[in-house]
Amino acid sequence: MMDTTPLEVLKESLFHLLRAGHDLPAGDPVPFRIGPSPERKFGHFSTNVAMAYAKVLKTPPRQIALSLVKGLEALPDIESVSIEGAGFINMLLKPSYFQERVLRILQG
Repeated sequence: MMDTTPLEVLKESLFHLLRAGHDLPAGDPVPFRIGPSPERKFGHFSTNVAMAYAKVLKTPPRQIALSLVKGLEALPDIESVSIEGAGFINMLLKPSYFQERVLRILQG
């Protein structure tokens, strides 16, 4: 069985949090970027999800980002979440996430 990647977990979690906290219109999800942060100081991953959904939700991106932070911080592998600028969300994974993956590799 394949492990779910952190990006897959984060993307699904973001959709879940958006649906739970906002009245999303019917139709296809709005595409957004989630991936490795451009600089380590921003954490392991960053996303522009708040800016991507701002027009659809008619809400300032920073307000959307603020609504997502608490839910992201509750994820078991997240160490911290921060908001930069107009609404970029940065996420840092816990060291235990990497330690557990290394142990799995070593145990075969």
